Amino acid sequence: MKYKKLINFNIILNREDFTFISNKDTIKNISQIVQHCINFPDGEEQNHIKYITYYLNNLTSFCSWIGDNPEIKKGYLICQLELERTIGLLDEAPDKREAISRGNIRTFKNNFLDGLNLIYESIKDIFNHPKDLNLTSITREQILKFFFDKKEGLGSRFSYNKVGRFAIANKLSDLNKEELIFTEKLLVERPEAQVRTSNIGWITYGSGRSLIRIVTKRKEQNNLYFLFKNTDAEKDDYTRHLGLQPNNVEFKAA
Repeated sequence: MKYKKLINFNIILNREDFTFISNKDTIKNISQIVQHCINFPDGEEQNHIKYITYYLNNLTSFCSWIGDNPEIKKGYLICQLELERTIGLLDEAPDKREAISRGNIRTFKNNFLDGLNLIYESIKDIFNHPKDLNLTSITREQILKFFFDKKEGLGSRFSYNKVGRFAIANKLSDLNKEELIFTEKLLVERPEAQVRTSNIGWITYGSGRSLIRIVTKRKEQNNLYFLFKNTDAEKDDYTRHLGLQPNNVEFKAA
């Protein structure tokens, strides 16, 4: 079940509403209320309703904040339908609730979890498609955390050098949101027109008028060494680093 991976984005997003809705125990509690309490009255209906309402309020808060993403909206509406249905049924007379088939109950629960699955997939897609990031409310700080995160982020694919003034691990924190998005685009898409290979073994991602240039070794393309802004202030340093013999350059992962 993909919804169980929602919690992987907690450190990246760092939002109270998301932390609550992604918690595995919270999701399990909601599922159990749907599965076991709709047609088995237990006298705790009002507490169940308060709990589900609080979950739905947090889900609404997060999905409203992130922006008008069609797939997140679709997942949210699925969850909203099933949670509001459950709230309504818990308020019905016991005899009416007991008449609901177990098959329907399972469908209600599975639909809720499917909605969460879709929300997880949508968040993952947003972060992994740089062009989508500007269409959301995701912040510079959240994108920066995504670079280093080893569960869902780029940290699971790349290691970042921390040695030297222009070490990429140090320079990423100097970038604004636009520059971070462009940097992710270079790493994820690696457009052929933006890749240069030097005779001594360096590879540069970003050329011409690119905002950013990333330097790594041809034989270690997932170990990222240096990052330069494409400015007059850093032009000479970029050229100087490309003249260094790759075998003589130290790499220490952040």
